[in-house]
Amino acid sequence: MRNWRYIWGEAWANLVGNPWMTAASLGSMAVAVMVLSIFVVFAANLDYLAGYLESQVQIRVFVTDGLPATQIAALQKQIAALPGVRQVSFVSKATALKQLEQEFGREKGLLAGESKTNPLPASFSVKATGPAEVAGVAAKLARLSGVTNVSYQAQTVQRLFTLTTALREIGGGLALLLIVATGFIIANTIRLAVFARRREIRIMKLVGASDGMIRGPFIIEGLLLGTLGAALSAGAVLWGYWWLFRSAKYSLPFLPLLSLHLIAEILAGMVVVVGAGVGMLGSFLSLRRYLYSQEQV
Repeated sequence: MRNWRYIWGEAWANLVGNPWMTAASLGSMAVAVMVLSIFVVFAANLDYLAGYLESQVQIRVFVTDGLPATQIAALQKQIAALPGVRQVSFVSKATALKQLEQEFGREKGLLAGESKTNPLPASFSVKATGPAEVAGVAAKLARLSGVTNVSYQAQTVQRLFTLTTALREIGGGLALLLIVATGFIIANTIRLAVFARRREIRIMKLVGASDGMIRGPFIIEGLLLGTLGAALSAGAVLWGYWWLFRSAKYSLPFLPLLSLHLIAEILAGMVVVVGAGVGMLGSFLSLRRYLYSQEQV
């Protein structure tokens, strides 16, 4: 306990006693983590948008006109039991006409003559469990009795899945590069702080202090600086996202965005993993190299 009190006390004294170095280290870490946080939030929303678009892909299954209600109910059970089907709903002729009128908007008067005869067929709206199952499910649906046609715009769906896959791969690759770059910046910032206090380290080494006692305060400093810098950047990014989320809610209500709660969880993970983790690791590695060089002298 005495050693822990000493380590924490020395770490706090060093932070308070070197305000300019502390401020510079804190600012560097905050800026580095902020850039990474902004991109991670952007990439997370891109991935959410890709998943949302994939989930909206529907297979339209048109049934024979005049099919009895009992056969329609039996056919719906058959479709729901097929492997790869996540959701199925029946769209009657009247519902299909109402949907078409909504799509026409102000021009729905053009359909006034069609409302009496209603040539639109009844259909089922089917959603697959995943993008890879769409084509297979459509092929199975086309073989069912009572089905006249199956439509899911194969080329459009394939292009959509190619686009979403590319977005995920590019986003993941850039996020990895930014994580490495952020870690490099934070580690160099800590290395400069260690170098500025090299005489203190050398004196402690000469009077017989163990590597653990020398390393302890620096690791705690890295932990505190990394956590605080990441927390400041996360707070700024969360505030900016809240402002954009509120604006988009009114101007682009149809745009799917991650909730503030999920963004806060992502940024909290950034504070722990990137801030605290990289701060401690950077201090440990910087001191390890320096202590080793002192032993060689």
